[in-house]
Amino acid sequence: MWRVLIVEDDALMRDFFAASVQRCPELVLAGAVSSVAEALRWLDAPGNAIDVLLTDLGLPDGDGIDFIRDLRAWSAS
Repeated sequence: MWRVLIVEDDALMRDFFAASVQRCPELVLAGAVSSVAEALRWLDAPGNAIDVLLTDLGLPDGDGIDFIRDLRAWSAS
């Protein structure tokens, strides 16, 4: 099972992606949030881990590409 975190500010798109993940037996919806700040809080919580990040590139509080780079650096440390 692959745990997926969705970061998407548009609620309809976030719900669409969440439903898509939930239909796939190989995936588990770990979380679905609307901003980089929410994603970071979610990732900092004990027990929260992901295998896949599905993120919007244009988020209200940051750039998705920068978030991916920061997350990769954080996970490598």
